Amino acid sequence: MINIESDMTYILDNLGKPIKINNVSAIGLVGNIKNNNEDIRKLITKSPISRGDIVIYKDNNYLVTSDVDNINNIYYKAIIQKCPHTVKFNFSGTIKECPCFMETKVLDVQSGQYFPLATGKMLVTIKDNVNVVLQQRLIKFGEAWQIDGIDKTKKGLLILNVSKTTTNDNDDKENEIADRWQYETKHLYTIETTNTDTTIEQNKTL
Repeated sequence: MINIESDMTYILDNLGKPIKINNVSAIGLVGNIKNNNEDIRKLITKSPISRGDIVIYKDNNYLVTSDVDNINNIYYKAIIQKCPHTVKFNFSGTIKECPCFMETKVLDVQSGQYFPLATGKMLVTIKDNVNVVLQQRLIKFGEAWQIDGIDKTKKGLLILNVSKTTTNDNDDKENEIADRWQYETKHLYTIETTNTDTTIEQNKTL
């Protein structure tokens, strides 16, 4: 007879790969799902998981995006999607970094086809562990974006509808932190020297 518990334990112990679930070490089977646009994978693990959990696999962040199947309290099955980006939210000087994936098109349920969003708009999907609000700004790709909508219908996830907006003098575009200099002092340093023409040997100091 097939013993599901012992068989899955054997498979995971011998074929499973090291992963982390919310920074806790675990073992999982990670398989590919054919998709021409995104890195979407299947995950099987004995460790409890929930939608919105962050899974680290091969040094990449993945977000659990599906409902999780608990098979006979033995193992868990879910769909994970790679988070190639990180967004930083500024909460009055406290910076919260969130792995995310971004989309510029949406799936039409009836037709099964993807349709592009309007120019200057995109969807940002993150774990629901931050208290973002409407009109909150973020910096990405050298530009500023503001949150126009927050979709909380998928437990564990926040789907942010963002649109392009203007940057201001308080934005740190290099480090992608909106309004950074509103809460921090920006320091500028200069070095002055009287040596305008000199030489220096290797491993020596001047």
